[in-house]
Amino acid sequence: MAYYVEKLMNLEDVPGTVYTRKVAMHCAWRMHKGRFLPKSIINVGVGAAHELAIWKWLYPAVPILGIDPRGPRTGPNRSVYHKGKLTFVQAVACEGESSPVVYCRKCHSLYCKSQAVHRDMGFWKDVKKVAIDDLVLGSKPCFEPPYFMWLDIEGGEVDALKGAEQTLRQTGWLCTELTNWIPGHRGSLLKLLRRKGFVLATLFSKDGLFCNESFCSQKYGILKRKKK
Repeated sequence: MAYYVEKLMNLEDVPGTVYTRKVAMHCAWRMHKGRFLPKSIINVGVGAAHELAIWKWLYPAVPILGIDPRGPRTGPNRSVYHKGKLTFVQAVACEGESSPVVYCRKCHSLYCKSQAVHRDMGFWKDVKKVAIDDLVLGSKPCFEPPYFMWLDIEGGEVDALKGAEQTLRQTGWLCTELTNWIPGHRGSLLKLLRRKGFVLATLFSKDGLFCNESFCSQKYGILKRKKK
């Protein structure tokens, strides 16, 4: 625990918004409390790379798979792409065979909120579609379980997780954005995670931290609380 206390005392050294730091640090605290240490981090939706810097800071020896259609960023966080154990894939995590899909750079999503306007303004682009299982569990796997998965892909979470059937079985903890601007998306996501054995551990304003209780109890001896 001393290692984590020492690390958590220097939040100002970690880039990113206060909200991102709060969620990421709480994830790390809950995983540590449950005696769970990921051997690989699957970061779906890299964005501005804030959380990559946090993972590198908290888990310097853990390899990270970063997936994002926009490619590596320039600016203060660019170094996280070039240092440490990061594998970056410029693609969309999605169910099915590898093929191009339309991605809106303005909405940062496969689900464009203003289709006609954004298409005419040139925000639409074709991006390669990949399944998380294909990246993590390919013929030459370089990412060892157990996994911690972070998803922030603006409505694409259900499709992405449908392409992560095998990976989810060896994922101990998962954090995902729980938006509902796509009708029924939040409910579908919660239903899918429950079916895979994930239980909501912490709910933030727009993010949920989930524990795969069955997996963690078998691997780490964590027992469910008895109902009084």
